[in-house]
Amino acid sequence: MKKFAVAAALLSAAIASPAMAADGEARVEVRGGYVTGSGLDDATLGVAAGYDFDLGTAFAGAEIAGDKVLADGEDVLFSAGARAGVNVSE
Repeated sequence: MKKFAVAAALLSAAIASPAMAADGEARVEVRGGYVTGSGLDDATLGVAAGYDFDLGTAFAGAEIAGDKVLADGEDVLFSAGARAGVNVSE
């Protein structure tokens, strides 16, 4: 299981790209990762959805997400958040 989780985490990092919504559009992303520490050593998988607002050379948006540690007995963790950034290319 550990070898699979490490391989999945490395593959996720290798093919990951930011979910950029164009000029005020909705976006959906699938994400994966690996957590370790505090007795936990497992892969994670999640999904997020949000909306970005075009502010000219910058953007701002809101998102909701659900993430799950891929281990028996772990619950899905839900979150809500915001993001902001600067457009560096067209």
